[in-house]
Amino acid sequence: MKKIFINISQMSEQQEIHEYLAKQFNFPDYYGKNLDALFDCLTSITTPTAVLAVINAQDEYHKKIKNVLDDAQEENKNFGVFWIN
Repeated sequence: MKKIFINISQMSEQQEIHEYLAKQFNFPDYYGKNLDALFDCLTSITTPTAVLAVINAQDEYHKKIKNVLDDAQEENKNFGVFWIN
């Protein structure tokens, strides 16, 4: 199982967050760096992957990222996310 740690708790710029996530997940160059593209890439993961995630639960965009990660987990049995407060 592949394990990935992500920490976006100190990031506020959407572009910075998506560039970081693209690097951590090794997304393809054509990754669109938006929430829809994030969902598409996460639901396309074929190798069992566990993600330990730290976010700023008070930030609105972070809440959207959290929702995408949760939705992707429901959609893709190869993807699991575990939240660290």
